[in-house]
Amino acid sequence: MTASKTADNSLLQVDNLKVHFGQGRRLFSRSRWSVRAVDGVSFQIREGETLGLVGESGCGKSTVGRAVAQLLTPTSGMISFDGEDVTGMDSARERRFRRDLQIVFQDPYSSLDPRMRIGAAIREPLIIHGIARGREADARVTELLDAVGLPVSAVERYPHEFSGGQRQRIAIARALALEPRLIVCDEPISALDVSVQAQIVNLLGELQKRRRLTFLFIAHDLAVVRHISHRIAVMYLGRIVETGDSETLCREPLHPYTKALFGAVPRTDPRAARSGDWSVIEGEIPSPLNPPNGCHFHTRCPFAREVCRHSDPPLEALSKDRGVACHFWREIRANTGADPIKTKKAAT
Repeated sequence: MTASKTADNSLLQVDNLKVHFGQGRRLFSRSRWSVRAVDGVSFQIREGETLGLVGESGCGKSTVGRAVAQLLTPTSGMISFDGEDVTGMDSARERRFRRDLQIVFQDPYSSLDPRMRIGAAIREPLIIHGIARGREADARVTELLDAVGLPVSAVERYPHEFSGGQRQRIAIARALALEPRLIVCDEPISALDVSVQAQIVNLLGELQKRRRLTFLFIAHDLAVVRHISHRIAVMYLGRIVETGDSETLCREPLHPYTKALFGAVPRTDPRAARSGDWSVIEGEIPSPLNPPNGCHFHTRCPFAREVCRHSDPPLEALSKDRGVACHFWREIRANTGADPIKTKKAAT
């Protein structure tokens, strides 16, 4: 099946993606349960850009990435790559798709085979896909190692001989081996030391410029996402609640959840910290086994009203790249710039 290309020629188009797990029965009950990890997500990524996908742990970010990479089978929805539906592909098309899309996982300690030398690990996809063999493959491995800032001597060494940051560079080199058009970066720096994170982010930015790569960059660190992303999508409990270009969304978040996320980022200015100009999300994130009716965020939102409890707000398109899923975003923005969390506390 072939999907029609979008007007802006998006490389990746995701429409109403749902990924539910389980489908079991509750103990001593006839009712069935399922984990709604992703519950109706839609977005697109244009060729050559980076979309940052952010949210709290457990919101479904990584599940989206794995579904896009076809490592998980979606419950429903459509994923199209370069205008072609990639769900339910035949083996020949799936093989081509694997070359076009690669994934860099969160943990560089477990994503590499500890018994395989680095050269063999990078060479393997070249051989499997029939791209290069022998000296040609060796030359390609050397080129890839150089591209990620590692010496050629790394080919004869094993993963345990490298640091976390070096292992992630190796994982990136392996992902680049097939010259993909899209790379899903699933929290690629969260397992690394802070001092190394900036190096990996800068490396990804340089590779994108040189090779015109497209990234789906999944992370929970908003400062990193703002630095590397052209656009940002904010997820909460399986749904996208706000989208926008990086600078606009960070400068003027519209959804209460997005405002709270950015307000919780530590400030380097001690005067700002003393002023109490922080937004704190109260309460616990609900379980995806039993998500709230209506707006999923209403149980923690200071602006929640009765309509929020039974009516799920759609992602309203405000412009080409700007969207927000909130019944009262206009009222929140017009609230003289006051922080909604602080406003609630003052009222009580």
